Amino acid sequence: MANHEAYQKVFYPGRPHGIKGQIKYSSVHPMFEELADVKALFIQKGGSFLPYFIEEIDLLDADTCFIKWEECDSKESAMTFCKHELFIHQNDLESYFDLEENPFEKLIGYTCYDPLGEKIGEIVDIEAFPGQMMAHIDYKGKEIMIPLAEELMGQTDDKKQSIIFNLPEGFLAIFD
Repeated sequence: MANHEAYQKVFYPGRPHGIKGQIKYSSVHPMFEELADVKALFIQKGGSFLPYFIEEIDLLDADTCFIKWEECDSKESAMTFCKHELFIHQNDLESYFDLEENPFEKLIGYTCYDPLGEKIGEIVDIEAFPGQMMAHIDYKGKEIMIPLAEELMGQTDDKKQSIIFNLPEGFLAIFD
């Protein structure tokens, strides 16, 4: 059995990109440019972490990349990798990923409002999902999630610990 604490999840799978076997991945942590030098990542199968060898990593931004696996030369063969999260050995984590506190973590405890000043609720937690950070908000005694997307987030006031969300019409009605 593999020592599960020796490995850390670093990527959520996306979809194949193009026809040459590349796959788009979203990172759990911001990536350093040195990640392009990594030769293998691990996939968990059963109780084991199996190494898969990388032909090329193309960094798109701080949390997204394309990975081309060795001997994966078509969109069809890439589909087999799209089901698996990727892991890295704990000893290598700090070399390739920025483990500093999540910049959104400071929003925990902030009060959320709509653009008209109506209180939505308080942010009780922040969680990373593939390609998206989500705020868990106590809304009328229920916990709801709102994406921390640039197009939804309005003005943030650090002194008042408040944030305005520009939510689509009817979004909160789903939770009433």
